[in-house]
Amino acid sequence: MSSGIDWIFTQVEEAIILEDDCIPHPTFFGYCEKMLAKYRDDPRVMMISGSNFAVAPLDIPESYVFSQYANIWGWATWRRAWSLYDVEMKMWPEYRRQGQLLGLLQEPRVRAYYQEVWDRIISINTWDFQWSFCCLFNNGLCVVPRANLITNVGVYGAHFHGGTTNIDLPTQAFDLDDIVYPAYIFPDQRYDGPLFATNPVFVTHKEPSALLRFLRNPGGSIARYLKLALYPVYRLVRRTRQNENGHATSAWPPSYNFRFTILKSLVDPRPHRQVELLAGLRGDGDVGLHRARRGR
Repeated sequence: MSSGIDWIFTQVEEAIILEDDCIPHPTFFGYCEKMLAKYRDDPRVMMISGSNFAVAPLDIPESYVFSQYANIWGWATWRRAWSLYDVEMKMWPEYRRQGQLLGLLQEPRVRAYYQEVWDRIISINTWDFQWSFCCLFNNGLCVVPRANLITNVGVYGAHFHGGTTNIDLPTQAFDLDDIVYPAYIFPDQRYDGPLFATNPVFVTHKEPSALLRFLRNPGGSIARYLKLALYPVYRLVRRTRQNENGHATSAWPPSYNFRFTILKSLVDPRPHRQVELLAGLRGDGDVGLHRARRGR
């Protein structure tokens, strides 16, 4: 499938993509054309979806919202967005090690769901989870209509989850003559919140236990617990004195300061108080540790 989309974008700048088991409402194509034109040059928007998995049409004044969930049951995109796609997801192991997904998705079960799928991506014959990865890690949003425009009638394949309510959803017309545009572009929790909290795809997925997380990534787990264990040591050696200028400097000999700078970067487990240590020679030959704190 992805190779076919690759070929499409050697021919055109934008495209509407519809699989054979997805039945669109007649207004779906006009909706896609309008959205493709409006966000053609806006890198914040990476795709337009015709699917809305809400139980009922959203009770909102706008005609559509923006979502972090990249649904490909009837969708459209541009060459400029698809050019970021990597079917092999080569950056995923590094992003996973860095814990970058935590900053993108707040719901633990959703993070666990994507992490498990992306970890298995080599053994799965698919392309769409890689597109979700591409959109999320490029901070790309998906346009979602207020009411669903696509009915998926397929009963085979990765999308079928054994009775999930996502199959055979009813459709409703998109009013092309009276479009109410959102004032801002951001992931709308009026859609994403209930979707991630109630959709069967995510709700039935359990977050892995601490033991399973350790077995999957023993190096990262050991490093995390080592940081926590060493933090009291760091607190012990971070005794400072006030110099004559009122600046805090290390109470230890200058030769140890650089080592403590490294220790600080290794063992401080508090991301909400990221402390940046800048070591520099002072006029008296001492090494000063200037701390720029964020929050208390």
